[in-house]
This record gives sequence, C-alpha cells and structure tokens, in this order.
Amino acid sequence: MSKLSLLIKKDFSLFYRNSLAQLVGFTFTLVVLATFCFGQLILVDINKQILSISAIWLCFVFVAIQVFSSSIQSERDVIKTILLSNLSTSIYFFSKVISITLILTFLHILISAFFELFFQFSYFASFFSYLFVFFFTSLGMSSIGVLFSMLSSKVQNNEVSLPIILFPLFIPIVIIGIELSRNVAFSNSFDFFWLVAILSINIILVTLSWCLFEKALRS
Repeated sequence: MSKLSLLIKKDFSLFYRNSLAQLVGFTFTLVVLATFCFGQLILVDINKQILSISAIWLCFVFVAIQVFSSSIQSERDVIKTILLSNLSTSIYFFSKVISITLILTFLHILISAFFELFFQFSYFASFFSYLFVFFFTSLGMSSIGVLFSMLSSKVQNNEVSLPIILFPLFIPIVIIGIELSRNVAFSNSFDFFWLVAILSINIILVTLSWCLFEKALRS
C-alpha cells in the first residue's frame, strides 16, 4: 500500500510541476471558445441546458486526451525503472488509474465551474450528483487511457496516434456521461439503465485493461 501511495504522490507531483498550468489554460480556452460559439444562440432554458451539458463533455474529451498525451512524455524514463525493479505491474497500473482518475475528475469540475461562470450552467446546486458522474466516467476513461498510452509510447509519432485511438474509445463513456448529466439536470435522480451502464462499463474496462497492462508494458 505504501508503494501505491508513493506512486500516486509521484503522479500528482509531476502533474503539478509539468501540466497543471498548461491544462488549466487549455481548459479555460476551450470554455471561452464554447461560450463564444454557443453563448449567443437564442435558446429556451431547457435547450440551453442540454447544449451546456454536451459542450462540457466535448471540452472534457479534449482535455482528457491532452492529459494522456502529456503523461507519455513524463513516464518514459519511469517505465524503464519499473521494468528493472521488482515493483508489481498491478500496483503501477492501479496507481496510474487512481491518480489520473482524480486528475480528470478535478479537471471536469473545473470545466463545469467555468461553464457556471460563463455559460450560466446550473452546476453547484447538484454538486455531489455531478461528482459521482464525473468520477465514474473518469475511471473508465483512465483505465483504457493508461493502457493505450502505454502501447502508444512504443511507437513513433505517439502524440498524433494516441488521440486518434482514444477519441472513438471514449465515445460510449461520454454518451453515458451525457445521459447521466441530463438526469441530474432535469430530475436530480439517475435513470437505472444508465446507472447500471456506467458501473458495468467501469468493471469491464478496468478488468480488461488490468489483464492486458503487463503485456503492453513489457512488449
């Protein structure tokens, strides 16, 4: 457990030193662009709420891909050390998944807060419900993102290939996230089907990525 916590702490330290300012600036830019593109549309309140939710998730996908792209650069030397040490690949995998899940959840909250400021998106009134959605969608995206980030680190031009791989893989999770966000926005409760869907897809993705991670790490 101490090794797991040390690895998570290392990931947060790298994120704080190397990526935090860049990602916050990138997030702010995306929200401003979304506000400029959609904020002037004449919409009834319910349509504006739907548009806001979709725009938040679109911004989040771009930010998430940027997180995984930057993680490749910071992990190349660490991977060599992991392979030469006796550290369990499972501990390394779960440390990456936990740390990136928390980072993505934080960035999703930040995006929503910016939308609250610029786009009149009602977010803080149902904070904990949105936090549930953000965390479990981030968990699913983190598991496959860590796996494919590791695979793409072995090839040339991975900064180009990784977004092309991840974007379509994120689509099912984003669809579920949008539906759950709409449930929160309009009824403050979760539809049973979408709730089961997000929990099931997380179990499948985390298990599958964990089983394949060691082979991807040592390939």
